[in-house]
Amino acid sequence: MDDLSRDIIRQKYPEFKEIPSQIANGTKYMPYFKDCNGVIDDTLIDVIIHKENQLCYKGRKETPTIDVLQAYNFDLLFTYVLSGWEELAHDSHIFLNTIGNPSINFPKPPPGKYYLVDKGYLERKSYLTRYHKIRYHPSEFCGANPRGQ
Repeated sequence: MDDLSRDIIRQKYPEFKEIPSQIANGTKYMPYFKDCNGVIDDTLIDVIIHKENQLCYKGRKETPTIDVLQAYNFDLLFTYVLSGWEELAHDSHIFLNTIGNPSINFPKPPPGKYYLVDKGYLERKSYLTRYHKIRYHPSEFCGANPRGQ
């Protein structure tokens, strides 16, 4: 695994004591997300790999890909990036390994704070997934400026 966060990416406020301005100044989100640190999600990235290693990196598109887990804040800045998992690894396995392995150095939220996480992750204390019985409509968010500008 390649942990970019050890050497390159750092939390601006590692104690998570400040409420992001996008939340504090937004009537739609305050007070509901005042204790939210940010979002955790993953993405697949196409890669070039030696033929003998391609099998476990092949996904639905038949091209080799790696799974990259990332956390980002409300300024849409990365606060953590972990790359290198083969595409066959399940999202929840990557997530649990990342938050459960102290050597990975993932910035865990302090008591009372949490991250919003992808529905593919298991809900755990301090990691909130969306409620699975609610339909979310993209039209509610179209045209919304995430930076509040």
